[in-house]
Amino acid sequence: MEQLSFLGGVAAPLSVTDITQHIRLILENDTVLQDAWVQGEVSNASQPKSGHLYFTLKDAGAALRCVMWRNQVAQQVYMPKDGDAV
Repeated sequence: MEQLSFLGGVAAPLSVTDITQHIRLILENDTVLQDAWVQGEVSNASQPKSGHLYFTLKDAGAALRCVMWRNQVAQQVYMPKDGDAV
């Protein structure tokens, strides 16, 4: 990943590749996040023709946008739906 460069005191924009690689490194090296389990309520669940399941996992203070890839969807015995506590 490239180092941040500054133009006139302002950071130059990062490429999509740069930012996703940086986020990946942070997540992969954070011991708290390496084996995290998240609890919340499912909302806005949708499954388009791609077969992926898109949903939001939320609690009283925040929300995470999520995706379950179609190969994982195919292995599910129970499909989460809006209002489910998971």
